[in-house]
Amino acid sequence: MTGRSASHTGLVSFVLVLLMGSMGQVRAQEIVELVDRSAKCHEDPACFNGLHPEIPMAARARPGATIVLHTRNASDFDLDPEAPRDLREGDVGKGTVHPLTGPVHIEGGEPGDVLRVRILDIAPGPWAYTTITPNGFVSDEIEGPNQVLWRLNRDFAGGDDLPGVRIPNRSFPGIVTVLPGPSQHAQMMA
Repeated sequence: MTGRSASHTGLVSFVLVLLMGSMGQVRAQEIVELVDRSAKCHEDPACFNGLHPEIPMAARARPGATIVLHTRNASDFDLDPEAPRDLREGDVGKGTVHPLTGPVHIEGGEPGDVLRVRILDIAPGPWAYTTITPNGFVSDEIEGPNQVLWRLNRDFAGGDDLPGVRIPNRSFPGIVTVLPGPSQHAQMMA
């Protein structure tokens, strides 16, 4: 991410929940939207990078609300090749994280409850990347390190790194989860 807050290009938006009325009509309902244009996750109150019961809620919603999350790419820096290079890129010691958006407190939710989530739409950001490292997925088939920068639209991904290659865009939201309670966190840490 760069300091270009007004035109932050790393955001991906997706709609999580929408309940339909009995005739398939959308019921009038609450919309909760989390968006921040901060350059870095640690500057954004709706960005976190771990699962812990004491993480403060970024928003609250009632059951049936539409929740719109504007998320960051998995590296938390601007992928636009025209953007100034983020000094944190490639150096985890300088503060890049795997950013998550939220959390959102669901009114009436209790520990152990199961939440039904329906993802209605994913609006991809303009850029994505695929990285192959010696210890990662397909590294036994393709020598790494290698990185491909993709230019995205809703339908396809393509770019100059693999000329003539265009693949269907199958963007995904990443992690959709609930925070652990204190006892679950203790079990995870054990």
